[in-house]
Amino acid sequence: GHLQEGKRSIGINYFKKAEFQKSLEYYKAALRIQKAHLSKENELVSRTYQNVGIVAAKLNHYEEAIESIQAAIDVNVKLYGESHLEVARSKRILGWVYYNLGDNDKALKAYQESLDILIPIFKENKDPLLAEVYSAIGRIHLDDGRYSLAEKNLNKA
Repeated sequence: GHLQEGKRSIGINYFKKAEFQKSLEYYKAALRIQKAHLSKENELVSRTYQNVGIVAAKLNHYEEAIESIQAAIDVNVKLYGESHLEVARSKRILGWVYYNLGDNDKALKAYQESLDILIPIFKENKDPLLAEVYSAIGRIHLDDGRYSLAEKNLNKA
């Protein structure tokens, strides 16, 4: 309980100070404790996997980032099903990791999977997460020279 919460909180504080290596150490410590004492299919475990993935990506440890985000996706699918907002959020983060890695094809696939979940959830309602994903897809199309697709997605953002 308190030990993993403390480690996770310290990880968050180091992240806010852009001390990513220390942040990663504390997130990993929290994750080890969580996996030992909580169900592996737990919301907190999923969030910590996501945090590890984000920090690992900030440190250019892309393989670790992808593995951690994929673990978060797997937990979220087990907890909530394929079409849940948390799954869409995790897939958006996976898209961001692939984009930073320079793999636009895999980034686009992850963003599209996120969008496929988000559109039925939000329908016509504007949501910042939906706008972020449209914007990210637009950026990829722009990078790859597909200007009409870029414009279409950026306008939806």
